[in-house]
Amino acid sequence: MSGKYALSMSGSTARVQECLIAARTYLELGDWNAVRKSIVEDNLFQLNAPSSRKRVASEIVKRLRTLTDDEAEFLASAVGDDRHAMIWVSICRTYQFVRDFSQQVLAERYDHSMPTLPRAAYDVFFEEQEAIHPELARMTKLGRDKMRTVVFKMLRECRLLDDEGTITPLHPTSAFAAALGDKGVEDLASFPGAIA
Repeated sequence: MSGKYALSMSGSTARVQECLIAARTYLELGDWNAVRKSIVEDNLFQLNAPSSRKRVASEIVKRLRTLTDDEAEFLASAVGDDRHAMIWVSICRTYQFVRDFSQQVLAERYDHSMPTLPRAAYDVFFEEQEAIHPELARMTKLGRDKMRTVVFKMLRECRLLDDEGTITPLHPTSAFAAALGDKGVEDLASFPGAIA
């Protein structure tokens, strides 16, 4: 049984380009706190409002902190599906709710020849998890709707779902699985389709 769900994911969507900037900045600075400071003070993400800079910087750094130095280095130079897959790993490691949804609904539907991900499938999963995670039951309708919107947008940004709701498996290179190492088995379970 997993612990309490962290539900602050609405602080930002996947923001692929920003993740790359943050990973490359980490390779230069070697410290995530310094990365967050640089994002805000040097406006690396080109966000006008200081409050947005702080919010997005905190969210992206929180996710990328879950990566090992080798994984962050891999992300910094990754292209195509490798890039999107490593960002999805960081999201799933940060948010157990997203990981559980990705494994129990997204990957399961695809593996059982159900190629679409309707919003109703998300809603059913959310309701099932409410019985286990009372923190979900305490969310307002507005909070629930925002979280669902963010999860689906992250799926699209990481190219796991297209605009019509069709599940689109990623095909990262073997270097992606190698970067994850032996502990990557759990991470790979968060993807639809087989990843070598």
